[in-house]
Amino acid sequence: MTHFANVTPIKSAPPVIGAGELLTYVIEIFNRGLATEAAPILTDVIPLSTTFQWASDDGVLVPADPEFVSWTLPLLSPGEGVVEPVLKIVKSDSPDPVVQGSELEYTIRVINLGRQATGLVITDIVPVDTEYVEGSATGGGQLVGGQVQWGLSVLTPGESQTLSFRVTVLGGERIVNDDYAVRSAEGAVGIGAPVVTMVVRTSYLIYLPLVAKNY
Repeated sequence: MTHFANVTPIKSAPPVIGAGELLTYVIEIFNRGLATEAAPILTDVIPLSTTFQWASDDGVLVPADPEFVSWTLPLLSPGEGVVEPVLKIVKSDSPDPVVQGSELEYTIRVINLGRQATGLVITDIVPVDTEYVEGSATGGGQLVGGQVQWGLSVLTPGESQTLSFRVTVLGGERIVNDDYAVRSAEGAVGIGAPVVTMVVRTSYLIYLPLVAKNY
């Protein structure tokens, strides 16, 4: 936090996370002093051994050395804070591997790690080499222009929502689902990590006709 000694940031994150998983930091801002006369600026350096993915609330990645994210915050009255929704989206696939020509189910979980989020929209583009199974989306999901969409009116702090849909595997060696996200009316965004499913091709028996000859 720059220029405002009485504006205090508090950051939290999961204590344990696996390699390749998304790590989400939640930053809460509180003004413990007088009213701010200019917009506070919050910066946070990108940790080593990580790659920046996204930032909520118009956070901007600054390509410095080291890289950091910068936010321009609103004016804060005494005792006022800034705690925004923090959305996380994860997905699992079943079965894996999947047989070509059969159905593959995706299960999506959306989690709110921050304050209440409203007007949520979840989108998931149907992967290449698959075809959406009509009517398979739970929770009122609909296929719209090549992507499955859901709408949630509200997600309270700590609440999660589980959704799913199915596709038919048409071919390929693997199915990559890497374009799914959740967004809220408050500007919070959650982007999911790629999910890769290996494809097992159906085996065929080939019969060759034999002709017996007399010699």
